[in-house]
Amino acid sequence: MTICVLTGNIATGLSLSKTANGNSMCRFSLAVNSKIGEEEKKADFYNVTVWRGLAEIVTRYLGKGDKVMVVGSFSSRTYTDKDGVVHQAVEIAAEKIEFLNKAGRGNETKENQARAEKFAEENFLPDYGDSSDFPI
Repeated sequence: MTICVLTGNIATGLSLSKTANGNSMCRFSLAVNSKIGEEEKKADFYNVTVWRGLAEIVTRYLGKGDKVMVVGSFSSRTYTDKDGVVHQAVEIAAEKIEFLNKAGRGNETKENQARAEKFAEENFLPDYGDSSDFPI
């Protein structure tokens, strides 16, 4: 498994779907800008898949144009389209997504991050009770 960290903007709309066994899944395209030479800029696009509770959080609080940092496992695959042309696709299975800024909405980022963390704690994270006796 190859782990990667990408920072970019969500390039497509987000939609939440459920698998046959009830797991939540969200897919989107992430545009990552890179600089070639002194001035020329280029964007690479990566397909990102988010699962379970994180998929619900991402769908609820993020949208097209929002800047995020994605940490996940990286994989590539080849496929042949209907015209017989072979393509290579790069996919990221997200394990963590950090909200960096909301497109055109300034200071909402920290508030949305806090709301998302609270939502995750209330809905998806196990309650371990008093953590004072956990080893450090």
